[in-house]
Amino acid sequence: TLLCLSRDDFIAMMGDLEDLIKKTEDKRNLTAMPMFDQPGIRDYEISALADLMEDNTFAEGHTFFEEGQPVTGDSRALFVVRKGSISMTNRQGMMHTLSQGGYFGDDNVCDQSATIVAHNTVRAEEDCVVGVLTARAIESVLGTLQRLRRVGENATHPGNKL
Repeated sequence: TLLCLSRDDFIAMMGDLEDLIKKTEDKRNLTAMPMFDQPGIRDYEISALADLMEDNTFAEGHTFFEEGQPVTGDSRALFVVRKGSISMTNRQGMMHTLSQGGYFGDDNVCDQSATIVAHNTVRAEEDCVVGVLTARAIESVLGTLQRLRRVGENATHPGNKL
């Protein structure tokens, strides 16, 4: 038996293919992060978080965080690089470059302190598209940020602190 769907019927049933691919990629990226890769986080929660991730475009030279400065408001978020490159540097001059699939900000989201201070200076090295998932959005799905495991200083992931 051969079943055929028109493009309109496919979109009505499955949604736009590009959106479906993006959501699948977001779910894969989120579950690869130590903060979300744990038994207490359910698939439906990861799916809801992927739905809440918003793409933003940032110009070359944009500063996301300045080392030693407070992280406030919507800067308290998880950032996933979709296109372009981001540099992370610290006062000792150590540098790490993130490209597509790399992420940062996870330590700021997991930190329960009243005042959060950036550990690195994070800048766009070129025009970038970055998926942003705010702490507020994460809380709206998980109920509390305390469900997330704080990533240790020596964790080996693309968003590792320097």
